[in-house]
Amino acid sequence: MHFDPSSAAFHGRGIVMGGLLPLIDGASPAVSERTVGGGHVAWRLDGPYDGAVLTLRMEDAGQGMRLRVELSGLAGDCEIDSVGVRFGAVEGAARYLRNGYQSWDGSFLARPGEPPFDDNPGRSPSIGYACTALLPQAGEGCLLLGFTRCDRFQNRFRYAGDAAAMSLDVETLWDRVGHCGTIASEPMMLFEGGEIEASLRTWSRALAAESPLVPRIPQRRLTGWCSWYNLYAAIDEPAILDHLKAAAAFRETTGCRSTSS
Repeated sequence: MHFDPSSAAFHGRGIVMGGLLPLIDGASPAVSERTVGGGHVAWRLDGPYDGAVLTLRMEDAGQGMRLRVELSGLAGDCEIDSVGVRFGAVEGAARYLRNGYQSWDGSFLARPGEPPFDDNPGRSPSIGYACTALLPQAGEGCLLLGFTRCDRFQNRFRYAGDAAAMSLDVETLWDRVGHCGTIASEPMMLFEGGEIEASLRTWSRALAAESPLVPRIPQRRLTGWCSWYNLYAAIDEPAILDHLKAAAAFRETTGCRSTSS
C-alpha cells in the first residue's frame, strides 16, 4: 500500500482512495489552498473557518500507515460537531464492511450504492462505526481502515455513491463546544490485508496495544448462559423452564456449576 502525493490518493489491493477533501460537520468547507508534503495533506480553509487549517497527517507504521486529522487555528466561538476527511473518489471496491454500532444493528458486507433493507436508519448500509474494510473488484484481500482509539469520541464512516463512483467519509464526532487552537481526531490505521477476518484481528490487536488499560485476560475463561442472547425474541415461560431444567441436569451429571441470567 502506498500514498501518491501527485494525486493525493492511497493505493492498495487494486483500490484507489482518492478525491481527498477536508470534512467539518459532515460537509466539505471552502478551501483557499491545498499543500501536499512529506507525511501530510493540508487545506487552508475559507468562509466561516477562514484562517483555520485542516491537516491529514500520515506516518509509516510498518504495516500500512497511521493517520490522524488535525484542525488548527480555530476561533474560540467555533463549535465543531465532527471533523475528518472525505475520499470523494473511491475506485475498484466491490464491497465494504459496514461495522455496526451495537449488537442490534449488525455488521455486514454491502455493495456500493446498496439500498437500505428496512426503514430503520440505524441499520442502514450508508453508515458504519470504528472500522471498515474495502474488498477489491479483482483479486483477494482488503484495505482496512480502523480507528485505534475510541475512548474519547465516537468515530463513524459514511458511504455514498455506487461502484463506479463511491465516496467514503471518515469522521470523529466532536463535543460541540467552542475551541481555540487545535483539535484532533482519534488515530487511525490503514493497511493492506489478506483475508478479511485475519485483517480484523490485526486491527483488534492494534486497538488493544494502544489502550491505556491492560487487557484483562483471566486464567480461566468465563462462560455462562443468557436468556436474552440465547433466545432473543423467542423468550417465553416454557422456553425458560426448559433451559433451567437442562442447566440443572448438566450440573447433576457433570458436577459443574451453571449460572443463568
